[in-house]
Amino acid sequence: MGNFLRKFLATIFMMTFIVVFIVVTFIWGIYSTFFNADFYKGSFTDSVYNLLVYDGQRYIEFQPIAEIKKSDFTSMMQTIISKEDLKVMVSDVVSQVQILKVDDQGFLELKIPMKWLSKKTTLFSEVMSNYLYGNLPKCTPDQQDYLREFECVPDTLPRADFDSALKLALDRKLISDFPDEFNLKFQVPEQFQGKDLRVFFNDLSAKIFLVCVMVLTILLILIGLMVFRPFVKVLRWELRTIFLASFLSLLTAMALNILIPIIFDKLLSISSAASINYNAWLSVYILIVGSFTNNLLKLLIPIILGSLVLWITVMIYDKRNSPKNGSTKIDREYQELH
Repeated sequence: MGNFLRKFLATIFMMTFIVVFIVVTFIWGIYSTFFNADFYKGSFTDSVYNLLVYDGQRYIEFQPIAEIKKSDFTSMMQTIISKEDLKVMVSDVVSQVQILKVDDQGFLELKIPMKWLSKKTTLFSEVMSNYLYGNLPKCTPDQQDYLREFECVPDTLPRADFDSALKLALDRKLISDFPDEFNLKFQVPEQFQGKDLRVFFNDLSAKIFLVCVMVLTILLILIGLMVFRPFVKVLRWELRTIFLASFLSLLTAMALNILIPIIFDKLLSISSAASINYNAWLSVYILIVGSFTNNLLKLLIPIILGSLVLWITVMIYDKRNSPKNGSTKIDREYQELH
């Protein structure tokens, strides 16, 4: 086999390895992120809490609350909702998922408890009433809409009347929409009936990763067979392939973190649609991709550093031990290949 053809095939196998490696690492990142209970109890809970406390005001369509100074709203929400409240809910859902089983009719049921939130409504009303009663502009009782729009508070209005009116408005426009729980029910293919989904997906994931590792190993072997000898040249190709694959995987993940939010911002600036939905999706996206990238970093950084150090070491060794003058025809063939 000619040197050019061998080098060409080795390059093709290297590019194939890189593509497969990126796909495999991304699958691993998805699995280690979204099939990991600690993700939901940790960074997911933290991010949802931050979204509710720091950005929740944007999603409440009740004008008096929308007009509250952001720092004041954040401070009030921190007294109403704690991370422990969310952790209890998330732990309940995670516990259900860990024993999730399809019933004999082929249905899968998941309940998201929301009763903890409905218990917060009284405290929410009290905190908002305290703030609005003391901060809304004063007006005269002849302004008939003050208890509907809450744009002002009459000087003579008793505090108890204001509290009752605000609680009624919040119940009608916001709080009454919250159920005690969200009951999610899905019908799945009949071959899953009666199966423990956690065991099924764990077994399936193990088989997929085993196949992927075998494919990557075979590609490295094929690269080595194309280079063939000397062994130091084989190592150079193998280590370069691993380094490029892991480095490009990292670049792809970082691009998802940087480029997509920029595109979202551009869409927001030119879109005439309401920005609330875009902002909500962007917050969810940043949460998901950020956690996903963090898990990828834990895998890729050691591979990148290890393969780079070994690759440089092998290149230095190869350079110091390469033939100088009077090389044979075989030596020239190796130089053409490498």
